[in-house]
Amino acid sequence: MELSERIGKEKMVWRYDPILFSNAVPFEWHVDRISNISKRLKSYAGRLVISLIDSYRKSLSRMKTIEGFRPDNGVFETGTYEGLLEWIGREMRNIGLPVFTCAEEIDLNRYGIAHGKCIDDELIGRISGRVIPYVKDPGQRKACGCTKSKDIGENNTCLFGCKYCYATSDFTLAGNNFKKHDKHSTSIIND
Repeated sequence: MELSERIGKEKMVWRYDPILFSNAVPFEWHVDRISNISKRLKSYAGRLVISLIDSYRKSLSRMKTIEGFRPDNGVFETGTYEGLLEWIGREMRNIGLPVFTCAEEIDLNRYGIAHGKCIDDELIGRISGRVIPYVKDPGQRKACGCTKSKDIGENNTCLFGCKYCYATSDFTLAGNNFKKHDKHSTSIIND
């Protein structure tokens, strides 16, 4: 909140993802989390960006190892999420927080949720006062709307160990890569 007050709420983006339904994470769980977070962030964030979980093979195989985990029927089918997406659109409209998707093909405009871009040329241009030309980032997924950018992230470097993660294929490798990190380097892994 302090950062938002220093730099302005338009520069603050609240990201809620991945949205996943299961026996442990039902509809009501998301409603409770989003309601609580939105009450605290509505004055400090300029937008909410959401995305649904993607069915990456490595993520799905790791999630199957969670004891008792049962994804709801159609867990990777967008239609399963329509009720929650409608609720998100309505609730965020009520508090005046625009909602955008990240790399989703589905059109959710009927719920007040627009296609978005994490690297948003229009937002960056508005904030910087410059014209940022849009060039689709060729290294991203088909539905990604991001403008071309230089990614500072690197696969297999995160230590959180999320079962749904698609950027880490080997958590041991991530741990070893973390040990190579030099905070003074321009790269996450100082090769």
